[in-house]
Amino acid sequence: MKIASRCFAAILAAILMLYPLLVYCGLESLGPGALAFLLLLASVARALFAKQGALQWVGILVAAALCGAVIWTDSIDYLLVYPVLISLLVSFAFLLSLRGPVTLIEKVARLAGQQVPQYAKSYLRKLTLIWGILLLVNAVVAGYTACCMSLQFWALYNGLLSYLLFVGFFVLELGFRQWYKRSIEARVKQ
Repeated sequence: MKIASRCFAAILAAILMLYPLLVYCGLESLGPGALAFLLLLASVARALFAKQGALQWVGILVAAALCGAVIWTDSIDYLLVYPVLISLLVSFAFLLSLRGPVTLIEKVARLAGQQVPQYAKSYLRKLTLIWGILLLVNAVVAGYTACCMSLQFWALYNGLLSYLLFVGFFVLELGFRQWYKRSIEARVKQ
């Protein structure tokens, strides 16, 4: 049962990640209201099958409000705002975690079973800030694509280019992190 639940949660996460492509491809055949209803179903199903923290519940409520607005107005505009709001929510989660002694990235590392040495805390705080800013920039660009660009470009940016941006940053940071760890370890050995 646990494996089936994880598979279902992974499928729902993939559907939500493919959201821009689904909007672009399904808009003509389904219409805005039907797409909004499907997004709402996926969000509710994800809430029921995944462990949800406060941020996830806010995201689900935002999705529900957007879906309600789309169904009420039968307008695509609210569907296009979804990536903006999700990026803002995640950005605020990163940035707000800087107010406390443990950042979001450090919490995730600890949940993954990693030991966080004292020297890494400063690095993780800076990394948390950078991710928060990157997500804010993404929200601005996603907002610009929603209001000022074609549906095709909106789908391309929000469904591919933004993911490539995040993966690229993650890979660069991973390389830098390895170099940083080696330099710290070399200084400790001296």
